[in-house]
Amino acid sequence: MRGKLKAAVAGANGYAGMTLVNLLSRHPAVELTQLTSRSFAGRPYSSVFPLLDLAVFGLPELHERELSSAELIAVPGCYSTAAILALAPAVASGLVGSDVVIDAKSGVSGAGRSPGLGVHFSEVNESMGAYAIGGHRHLPEVRQELEALRSNGLRLTFVPHMAPMTRGILATCYFDLKGSLPELQDAYAEFYGGQPFTRVVPQSPTTKLASHSNLCLVNVAAQNEKAVVTAALDNLLKGASGQGVECFNIAFGFDRKTALESPVQWP
Repeated sequence: MRGKLKAAVAGANGYAGMTLVNLLSRHPAVELTQLTSRSFAGRPYSSVFPLLDLAVFGLPELHERELSSAELIAVPGCYSTAAILALAPAVASGLVGSDVVIDAKSGVSGAGRSPGLGVHFSEVNESMGAYAIGGHRHLPEVRQELEALRSNGLRLTFVPHMAPMTRGILATCYFDLKGSLPELQDAYAEFYGGQPFTRVVPQSPTTKLASHSNLCLVNVAAQNEKAVVTAALDNLLKGASGQGVECFNIAFGFDRKTALESPVQWP
């Protein structure tokens, strides 16, 4: 039996960082050796992590084979994960017949742990609004992954919203449907068959059903000729640290579910 892998966590004081520490601390094959926190406010990721372009995109549902031999992994953002998992089967099967609209809501923890007016209780409680309408930083990830599945000039409109809840992502995606609803539902059932964390469910999911878990719950429905696909996940787990540990498990040959089947309770 091999010894424990030594791991360090950078940015360990943020919500996602703390969740990652929680998960790795109970991973039987990991020894946490260093926790750090450092601010790179206003600097692009590429200037801080110049090797990011060489990384495997850390979405196991699409890249499990590449992750098994990856030396560097870039885990996607929470909005990106929800939107890609909501749309990948439809795009891959050629059943998207129009531009796609992604309407997504996030809990306040998605804005991080640092205090600020935008996440003040009095500003967020009993209120919800859209932001980054001109273009969110997660949109390029969504476009990159969907175009890799089928390069057909897909046009995306993505509008995020902050919702008055601590954690969770709900992405509702709309597009004109090529073919029938049963064909679309079959495509999703086949695409995610055997996946341990992404599950197709019969009813539109709520964020609470996925909260504190590494699950992504996807429902496939339609309103007349318009497909309506919803995806719910926990922004700190499947949308961040949980998915990071999932990729870690694949890269080092552990069971993909290791340390991810028990809930993380805080925040």
